[in-house]
Amino acid sequence: MDVNLKRKIQYLLRSRKPITMIDDQDLGFIANFLGIFIFALVIAYHYVTADPKYEGN
Repeated sequence: MDVNLKRKIQYLLRSRKPITMIDDQDLGFIANFLGIFIFALVIAYHYVTADPKYEGN
């Protein structure tokens, strides 16, 4: 293995940030965002399925 490549890999492994736990504020934001997104998907689904131009004869 190339010496420079080995040094680059070692540097990248040492310079990683430690994994931190999600705090309450981030968890609340993620929960609200997912709720709004799913609600919008349900509205879009009902809009498409109730559209009369897509119904057959």
